[in-house]
Order: sequence, then C-alpha cells, then structure tokens
Amino acid sequence: MKRYALYVLLVLALLSGCRSGRNLSGSAAPAVWQEGSPQALFAEMLVRHDVDTTAFVKSTAYLSLGKYTVRGKVQIRWQRDSVVQFSVVPLLGMEVCRITLTPDSLYIVDRFHKRYVAESLNAVAEIIPSGISFAAVQSLLLAQPFLPQRGIVPQDVLLFDIAEEGENYLYAYNPPLSSDEYRFAGDRRACLVGADIRTAGNAREFYCRYSDYTQQNDAIAPGRIVCMFDGFSPERIMLAFDGMAFVWNTPQPVLTGISVRYKKTDLESWIKNLLR
Repeated sequence: MKRYALYVLLVLALLSGCRSGRNLSGSAAPAVWQEGSPQALFAEMLVRHDVDTTAFVKSTAYLSLGKYTVRGKVQIRWQRDSVVQFSVVPLLGMEVCRITLTPDSLYIVDRFHKRYVAESLNAVAEIIPSGISFAAVQSLLLAQPFLPQRGIVPQDVLLFDIAEEGENYLYAYNPPLSSDEYRFAGDRRACLVGADIRTAGNAREFYCRYSDYTQQNDAIAPGRIVCMFDGFSPERIMLAFDGMAFVWNTPQPVLTGISVRYKKTDLESWIKNLLR
C-alpha cells in the first residue's frame, strides 16, 4: 500500500491544482475583489497572470488513500509555456522523486529506486488520464479554467454555459462528440473556487477546491487547495496543499541532472516496480 501511495502521489502531482503568488503572507482577500458580468470575471481569471513568467511554490501536502495518510513537502518550479517541475521531499528534507513536465515530454527521477524515465507525452498517452496536457497542468497551477489539450482565451467563454449559484458563477463545457464534462466555479472576486473534470463517461472525476485566498498589493492566491480523485483507484484519493509560500518572477533553475548510476526505464515498467 505504501508503494501504491507513492505512485498515487506522482499522479496527483501531475493533476493537482496549485496556484502560485508573490510572497503572499498578506491579509485576507477583500469581500468583493471585482464587480462585473460573469463574462468579465471569467476573463479576469484568465489574464490575471499574463505578466508572470516564473513561479516557485513550497507547500505541505497531505495525501489520503483509504485509511492511509502520507505527509510531505512538495516544491514546484514553473516556467511559462516551458516546464513544470515537481519535487517530492519527505519531512527529513531529501528529495525522493522529481517529476518534470514539458509541452511534449515527461521526465521522472526516482532517487529511492535509482531509476529514471524520459518519454514523450505521445508515448505515455494511454497511461496519463485523457484531457491532461501541459497546458492543462499549467492552467491548474495558475488557478485558471482550461479546455481539453489547450489553454483558453477570454473569448472562449462563449463555449461555456453559464449559471449563477449563490455568490458564484458556474461555467460548464461539454466537448463535441464526447461525454466528458469540464465545469469551473468562480466567485465575484474573479477567483477560481472550483474545478470539476469528468471523463470516460463520468466514470472518473477529478475536482479541486480553492480557498483561503489572501491579497498583498496586486497579488491574490489561495492558501489551501484540496483535490479529490474518484474512479482512478478502488478508493477515493485526496490531496491537500496547506501553508503555501509563493514567489513569482525570480530565476527558477530547473534541475535536470541524472546520476550515471541510475537505470533508464519506461513509465509502465517504473509503475509496476513501485507496485511490487
């Protein structure tokens, strides 16, 4: 079960919604961040980070699978349209797994088993859940809605059905000739508060909830993110990020070194090795 939890942590790191900010330790976000139509609020969610090019995120992550819960440190380095890198660091402080995602490739360095994976996304398309791409992961990192296999622009709001629910607006999209659903909830501050993705005829569902937004100067970001996964394993999977620390627009060196002692493997074999 512990080995399975390590694999789940890899998958969750690739899917989970985590948003970066500018050294945010400020006050709670204002009750009304922005007034406007649901279309204008949707546009604000999409363009808020247009000027940001890099981010570094530190957080304590809690992974629950059935009665098992694992706690550890996760560090994320992001370079716009280029790379997202996740480092899984247990409480003792040593990196045990590094996952690097680019628009066309996936790299994994497993320090515990001394193995590494270097594959194109096309080669692992059957293993990675449908609809998940570099553009989708980047959008989730920035707390932004997205469409299958790509980011979106404000004009794409015309593709969504919009409904009002309490203080929030709900934006729903169904891809043509598909039973998949993409639903996002934004509040009247133009903050994403929920993302709900259903695939494979609603047999699988991934949803993410953003809360505890804080504001400092012109920056606003959630302090807590909770993600749930149904249908990806026999039991529901939960991943929560707490105590986030954020830094924007500073040089973010992406670690790429691999020891000559490590053995190359493919993603499927690496997963099977974890599950032994």
